[in-house]
Amino acid sequence: MILVQSLRQQLNGNNLARIFSIFLMLFVFQSCILQKQDVEQAKLESQFIKQKNNIDTIKTSLIEKKKIDTIDIIYPDVLKESYNIAIVLPLLLSDIYDKEYNQEVISTAALDFYRGVLLALEDSISKLDININIFVLDNEKSKFKTDTGIIQQLEEIDADLIIGPFLIKNIKVISEFSLKNKIPFVSLFSTIDSCIVKNPYFISLEPTEVRFIENVSRYIEKNFKNHNIILITTSTGKTDFALKTVLNTIDTSVFSSFKTSTVNVNNISWSTASYIKLLNDEKNVLLFLIDNEVMVNSIITNLVAVENEIVTIVPFKWLYFNSVDISYLEKINTYFVSKPIMEYSDSSVIVFTKRYRKKFKTEATKYSYTAYLTMLYFTNQLVSHGKYFPKEAFVKNPEQKSRFFYFQRTNNSQGFDNSNVKFYTFNKHKLEEAKPLIVRDIDEDKK
Repeated sequence: MILVQSLRQQLNGNNLARIFSIFLMLFVFQSCILQKQDVEQAKLESQFIKQKNNIDTIKTSLIEKKKIDTIDIIYPDVLKESYNIAIVLPLLLSDIYDKEYNQEVISTAALDFYRGVLLALEDSISKLDININIFVLDNEKSKFKTDTGIIQQLEEIDADLIIGPFLIKNIKVISEFSLKNKIPFVSLFSTIDSCIVKNPYFISLEPTEVRFIENVSRYIEKNFKNHNIILITTSTGKTDFALKTVLNTIDTSVFSSFKTSTVNVNNISWSTASYIKLLNDEKNVLLFLIDNEVMVNSIITNLVAVENEIVTIVPFKWLYFNSVDISYLEKINTYFVSKPIMEYSDSSVIVFTKRYRKKFKTEATKYSYTAYLTMLYFTNQLVSHGKYFPKEAFVKNPEQKSRFFYFQRTNNSQGFDNSNVKFYTFNKHKLEEAKPLIVRDIDEDKK
């Protein structure tokens, strides 16, 4: 017998069950709808990502194509049966009969360079199946002569490559001519940043200051991880620029305790006490961006009196300052930064100097050796890749397997500088390349 009350409870239970079932079905249905929407959303997102990737790929392709087009416009393929090379030197030929002529340092260096060119011609051009015409122009170390007569002669020659001049004051006008007439121009012993920035045909055998600091920074990072870095320059703007370049180049985390400081020498009254305070009884690397001989001599004299453990890194030209005591440079553990130099112990240099001595009855110099290497290298590039060789030789050939030259640039509209920088130091009073594996430890030197 079923009571009414119990039946009502059962009916109510059934209603609850039905209601629960309906809600469950609605929830499942809604979940299916949401899941379907999620799937559709995921598909849309996937399609969007694919489209975005395609757009990015197209953009990248267009950018790369634009780069390639730009490169081809700047450096078109121009292969010729003969090439004209103009070499601008301060030979001072108008003064050749002057009794003081042989005492003129500039003309002597230029003559050494010319001889190196002749020796290179014997080794390269005579063996080529192509005509190379060499025009040597005497700009007499005069800016006026370069601005007027030399430019006119370059126009008449229809040069495919310009090499020279010696002096920095003559570079800008030739660079402007090079840019206007789209002629590759090799600057020998100086570089001007504005020429590098504006002229994609400008090629400097020297590194720019940025490249110099970058190379030094990497060298310090690799070899002097336990040292602080002190940058010493002659202006606040130069100091800030140098510090920014260092910080952008190195990985500070590899240093045991990374510290940097900057000094503008014009703002400090230098003395031995000043250096002691600056060095603060710690290991320091001093990077000098100074080329004033009087200032350099004063700095070295004071540094020698300091007992702190230091490493000094300086431009190679410090070795050519007559007033600087070389033994002082050795005492303060100096590293000289330069493009590869003429090392007389090198087998190829030995061969070169013997031939040079036999042919010209005089000794080879850095100018004659630079001329020899420069002519061999660039005549080979002309013959191999044509007038606009930088495209194939530098842009498309990042390895550039050369012992002496490695040309780089920042962007497509700029020129190139030689980033093949070496470090030299004294070892038992003899200057030699300081390879990273044999860098001397200061503590070892003191034992």
